[in-house]
Amino acid sequence: MARYHDRITSMDEKVGKIIDELESAGLADNTIVIYMSDHGGILPRGKRYLQETGVNVPLVVRIPEKFKNLSPFKTGDRVTEPVSFVDFSPTLLSLAGIDKPEQMQGRAFLGAKRKEPAADEMEFLYADRFDELYGMRRGLTDGKWKYIRNFQPHLPNAPYSFYQFGQPGWVAYQKAWKEEEFCGYHKALWEPPSGSEQLFDLTADPWEKNNLANDPAHSGKLAAMRDRLKSTMIQNQDTGLVPEPMFESLAGDSTIATYIQSDAFDMNKIIDLAFAATEINEKHLPTFREAVKSKHPVERYWAVTGLMLLTTKFTKLNVDELTDILKDKEPIIRTTAAEALWNIEKKDIAVKSLITDVSNDMHPTALLHLLNTLRRLELLYELPEGWEKGKSMKGADFDYIQRFADQIKK
Repeated sequence: MARYHDRITSMDEKVGKIIDELESAGLADNTIVIYMSDHGGILPRGKRYLQETGVNVPLVVRIPEKFKNLSPFKTGDRVTEPVSFVDFSPTLLSLAGIDKPEQMQGRAFLGAKRKEPAADEMEFLYADRFDELYGMRRGLTDGKWKYIRNFQPHLPNAPYSFYQFGQPGWVAYQKAWKEEEFCGYHKALWEPPSGSEQLFDLTADPWEKNNLANDPAHSGKLAAMRDRLKSTMIQNQDTGLVPEPMFESLAGDSTIATYIQSDAFDMNKIIDLAFAATEINEKHLPTFREAVKSKHPVERYWAVTGLMLLTTKFTKLNVDELTDILKDKEPIIRTTAAEALWNIEKKDIAVKSLITDVSNDMHPTALLHLLNTLRRLELLYELPEGWEKGKSMKGADFDYIQRFADQIKK
């Protein structure tokens, strides 16, 4: 923590130097300065989290007197209206007096083209893969309320990634947990499941420790924000609904964004499946059993995810139907089905499928997903010696795969 504060002090000094240089060059009165940071940091609940400590970042704007007409705010004002990074491009265009292109997201919060925030303005929050670690989460906040949907609720909140545990603070934090020095919130951070939904009253609970999602008194707010998130994901054509290992096979020479906007992708159907899957409710079992037979791989993925998540609470699933899914042509679907079998104590079938699949040809992102599953189930050391041979260790994804290989050799 002390080192982190030192880095902030150092950064502030460097920004001050830039301002001084503008003054010395006679450019300060002609320069609008926008100062903001990247998300969070490497501390717990910072980078990789949708808590305020990970998504609420500093934003300071310095507007010279000659440009005061471009801002509705006074010097020294603390502005509370929500702003997101997606708003910066239209704002810069607005400061130059230019309309934003029709396809550009975000709103201009300064300049001649400024757009007032809606009365119910909310910022869209999202997280997907970080380095080798998967963990799709989405959220909304208006600064007063926060809703988070976790699409991998069986995983722990703590990011068990190689990068995190290259940091002394994280290593010490984990050690304290293993030695049972924590209880309550701080203990739960390390232990699965993390749960599907979180609802926070940021005014009463600024550190987001009291999850109101299961509080009947807030069921109306929970339902409203859940529906708002679904509509926001549809509006933004959220590519995260497609598992990353399928990007290349589905998009081909185009982009996954173009693909999901095509007639080949039923956005409404798939988002309903994704939310049903992460509800972990037996009432959706017939839907999953039907969708797992679909010709569309994304529908099959969310269906098998729903089945796998059900096995974390219920064990009355047909072993044969899960075993049949192990034949799916998509590796990520096979891996998910194997984890479901592991959950219902069919560990011999699961281990054989997972270990055998490592030797099959698959996209590196699918292999990463498989290796993460093996690590979580404590099966990495079941891999045969030299399992990584024959796989080209070039590119960022293969670098992450090499880290798994190096970890096993230690």
